[in-house]
Order: sequence, then structure tokens, then C-alpha cells
Amino acid sequence: MLSNYSGAAAQNILPYEVSAGILSFEEGQYYQAVQQLENAVSKYPMRIEPHVYLASAYLAIEDHTAAINAAEKGLVNFPGNIRLKLVIAEGFYRSGDDRAINEYLTILDMLENNQDLETEHGITQNQVRTTIGNVYQGMANEAYQDGRSQEALNLYYKAREYSPDNISIHNNLAYILFENGRLEESLEVLMQANERFPGAEQLSVLRGQIYNELNDSEKLLDVYSELYRDYPENLDYAIIYGQLLMSNNQAQKANLLFETLISENPGEKKLYDLLIRMNEQRYDYGGKRNVLKMQRRAFPDDRLVAEELAETHILIEEFEEARAIYDSLAVHDQSEKYHVMIARSWVFEEDFDAALQKYRFVIAEFGESQDLLIDTAQLHRILDQSSDAVDLLIKADSLGPKEELKVQIADLLVSQGVHSQARPYLNELFQSRYDSYATFYMNKISDKDLSRQELLETYRVILRDMITLYGDLFEENTDKVSQRVNNIGPVLPEIFQKDPVLEILENSLNDVFTSMSGHFNFIENIQIIEYALLTHPESAILHYQKGLMAFNDSKPMIALGSFKKAVEYGANDYNLYFQMGEIYHELGETKNAILSFEQTRTLNPQFAKAYSQLIDVSQKANQLDILCDRWLMEYKTDKTNDVFNEHLIEALHKADRFEEATQILRDDDSR
Repeated sequence: MLSNYSGAAAQNILPYEVSAGILSFEEGQYYQAVQQLENAVSKYPMRIEPHVYLASAYLAIEDHTAAINAAEKGLVNFPGNIRLKLVIAEGFYRSGDDRAINEYLTILDMLENNQDLETEHGITQNQVRTTIGNVYQGMANEAYQDGRSQEALNLYYKAREYSPDNISIHNNLAYILFENGRLEESLEVLMQANERFPGAEQLSVLRGQIYNELNDSEKLLDVYSELYRDYPENLDYAIIYGQLLMSNNQAQKANLLFETLISENPGEKKLYDLLIRMNEQRYDYGGKRNVLKMQRRAFPDDRLVAEELAETHILIEEFEEARAIYDSLAVHDQSEKYHVMIARSWVFEEDFDAALQKYRFVIAEFGESQDLLIDTAQLHRILDQSSDAVDLLIKADSLGPKEELKVQIADLLVSQGVHSQARPYLNELFQSRYDSYATFYMNKISDKDLSRQELLETYRVILRDMITLYGDLFEENTDKVSQRVNNIGPVLPEIFQKDPVLEILENSLNDVFTSMSGHFNFIENIQIIEYALLTHPESAILHYQKGLMAFNDSKPMIALGSFKKAVEYGANDYNLYFQMGEIYHELGETKNAILSFEQTRTLNPQFAKAYSQLIDVSQKANQLDILCDRWLMEYKTDKTNDVFNEHLIEALHKADRFEEATQILRDDDSR
């Protein structure tokens, strides 16, 4: 606004001293202009030009105080001059003096009351209003930075009033409201701003943040649909839009969007990764495979992409395709890695002979590493080739002794009856975490006679410590499973996911309970279990075994109480529920018996006894028609369980519902 004055000044014939000062000012020689204009003001105090240019020159060299003083001196001779008032206002503004706003408001009032001033001085009301808005904005920014949020908001509202075309004022006002949790007010500000600045990027992004906070997924989707439309070159907007489509159950549209983005940006890895993760979330591994194929074409030398594609082929049982990729990778990698993956693909396919042949090739080609020997031994165990499994585990143990390997070796040797060879490995497990396991089997294969009291004490310690060991191993195995679920590490065949030592210990615990039944009476067995329960009061295994012993000793109430405890602590075995059902049936508790037998067949749909008992209980309680109706509803959704179908026909016959039974027989014949 100040720069428009030179034209008006040039229309007048000015003294040399004044003209020289103005020329220096316009050429940017402000310090020289100050000296010249100070002299001109002294010589010509009744001319307005040297006063205006002197004050302006002081502003230019950022001597705000001198500028204000010079302007105020000028106002003595030229009261109400807008140009001088502008210098004072600007001086206050630049020096951070709040008096600036009042000066600008006074100038605006003068212009509003005298339209000729705009033409005379080349200053418009809009210019002043914009400046006032900027001043309020500066004051608002300062208040916000000082933590005075409400004051900042009040100042931003004033700034918007005077400078409505300043988009940053609208944005900042909305942002502070948003930051203070005043979401609806913030949204109102943004909607008003959108009318003035339709489609403005920064306003739309902030609006999206608010809709996200309000959990308004539809409007959030609309915002990013607009951003994607208006800024198609911004991949981040496109990606967020695709993710929102997915979360709004528009998976097909999201897939098409990402496929389009990939075709347009084949070198953007994050697009492939996002589409892959989206397919994973939907468990669409066929879709994931297709994306990985595109990614492999775009990045043919990226081995990680090839490996993930091969693993995905395995997940959807495309084993030949997986092996073809591993074969290709093996050509360029002279290590055992991809050959092992080929061997595992045969394990996934459950062709254990082919897998074993490949493992033997890998061992012959790359040497007897411990991991290879252990995996190969596991295959031999599956194929009931125990002697070969033992030989490989012994070799593996020689490469790096491990307690877990010794447990597996001892287990195989004991099961083969080769006790003399098993003893050294059991001896090495004493004083280790597997001491209770070693103690049990050493006692089992030993000829040493123990007194009944010694035997009782031995079993008390063995059972307590084996439950401790089992709990520790179970927790460790659960952690490993969690890691696999979270895709940490390579995909493994199920037989390699199971911890062989945990399986051995499960079988060993069964051996312990069987051995207890052979050595001790009911009271003594309960004493052994109660001793272990002192240490493991929430052991589902112990409560179940206590209930089983009571059940077998015809003590139904003790058994039922223990079974309930076992369920409370996590037991979920179909045998347990079947035995509970039998007890409830014996006690005449029909409802509980039916619930227990139904849970039994849920856990094991092929367990025929559960169906028979349900029919028997329902018939005795005159509820056979209810059972038939319930089972017929189930039959309509799944007709593939032959055991269920057979018992449904039996139930219908016993309920004299022969036509329905005949129809099921026809269905079976047609299948």
C-alpha cells in the first residue's frame, strides 16, 4: 500500500532535496535516503512528501521506532494523513505492538467514511481489510504458540472476518478447534471454507481427519474419493482411498483400484505390498498369488517376492508351481536353502516318500547339518522307521548336544525295547529340566525294587514335576505358534510345527497315569494327584485325571466335580464331555446330559457313541421329536457326515417318522 505513493508525488514539482531523497528510496538506497529526507523534512516541514518517504525509509531499514516517530511528527503538520497512519500501523505490527490493530481499524474507518481517500492515496478498503486479517492472524499464531488456545480462536475468527480469502486462516481456525476436540465446530468452519475454496486440498485432508475421529466411514470415503479424483498423482491419497473402500466392504472396487494403480506405477513396491496385505486380511490367497505374480514380473530379481509367491502357492496347494519357483531360485543360489524348501513342499503335499528322497539328496549334496538331520528323522518317525530316526537323531546330537534330542532318542529306544541303549541318554537328562521324565522311564525299565512307600513318593515327585515341565513346554510352543500366525518366519508343514518333545511328554503323562493305575489303589492315586495339585491347582490335566479315576472307580459325584474343574481351567476334550454326559444321564439330569453329549459330538463329529447316547437320553425324557427337529435343521446345512446321517435316520425311526427317514436314505443314495 505504501509503494503506490510515488506516482502521486511525481505529479508535484518537488524541491531538489526532496526529489533526491525519494530517488534514493526508490533505488533501494535506504540509509542514504534517510539522511537526505531528514534534511528535506527540516527544510520543508510543510511538504507531506519528505515526511511519508522518511518514515517509509526507516521502515525499510527496520528501525520501527524511528519510523513511528517520523510519522507522528508528520501528523503534527498533516493530521489524519492516511499514509503516515499506515507507517505507524505497520511499525507497530512489525515490532509486535498490539496497538497496530487499532491503527489499521482507524484507517479502515476513515476510508469507509470518505470514498475519495481511496483514489487520492491509492489505498483500498479491501487492502486494509486483508492487512487487518493478517494482523489478527499473526496475533492468533502468537497466542496459539503460547498455549492460549481460546484467545487464538477468538483472534482467528476476527482474522476470518476481515480476510475471508486467506485459506490458511480458515485452515488454522479449523485445526485448533479439531485439536481441542471441538469436532463439530471445526467441521462447520471447514464446510464454510469449502464454499469459498471448493476442493482445497489442505481443507479436505483436515475434514477427513475429523470424519475419521467421528467414525463416519462413509463421509471419510467421500473425502478421499474427491482427493483421489482431484489429485490423481498423489499416491498416498489413492492408497488411503483404496484402504477405505476395503474397510467399507467394497473389496472388488478396491482391488480394481490397486490393480489400476499398479499398472500405472509398476515400480511402486508399496502398492503391491498393500494389495497383498488386503488379500491376506480377507484370507484370499488366490488374490494374493495373483498380485505376487504381477510383482514378480515387475521385480524379477527380487528373491523375497519369489519366495512369498512360492509359499502362497503352497498355501493354496499348488505344489508343482511352488517347486518350479524354488527350482528357479536354486539355479542362482548354490546353497541348500531352496532345495530344503522343495523337500518341504513334498511334506506339505503329504508325499513323505518323495520328501524323504529329497532330504537325502540335500544331505548328500550339502552335508549333515543338524536341522536337516532332525527334519529327516521326523519323516522317518512318521513312516514308522524308528531305527533310521534314532540313527539320524544320534548324529544330530553329536553335532551339538541338546537335551531335546536326547529325549527323542530315549523315547524311540524305550519304545523299541532297547533299554540298554536308552539308559545313557536318560542318565544325561538327570538334573536337567527333563529330570522327571528321565526318572519315570529309568524306573520303568529298571529292575530295582522299591518299597510301596518309596514308589508312592517317587510318583508324587514325578507327576508334580512333569506337570511343571509340560506347562513350560506348552507355553513355549504356544509362543512359537503365535509367531507363525503373525507370519514371523517361513511357512512350515504341520508335522514340523509340532514340538516333538511336547508330544512325547503328553504321551509320557498318559504313561504315568496308566502306570499309577497299575501300581496303586484309588485312594493312593488321589493322594498323588492332590500332591501335584498343591503346586498346580489350576491344572486341567490333573483335575481331568482325578475325575477319570473317580469315574472308573464308580464315584460319579467326585468325578463330576473334577471334570467341571477341568473344564473351568481350559480342558476341551470330547472324552471328558462324554463322561460328564454319562454321569448326568445316570443322575437323571437330562438337560445337562444332552448339553454334554452335544458338546462331545461338536468336538468329535465322528464319535458314534455321543449320537447313540443323545438318542437314548432324549427317548427316555420323551424329547425325541425335539431332537429329531433339531438334527433335521442341522442336516439341511450339512449332509456330508455319514455318522450323523445314520443316527438321524435311527432317531427318526424310533420317533415313528418313517417318511422323513426314507427321504434321507434317498438323499444318501443320490449322493
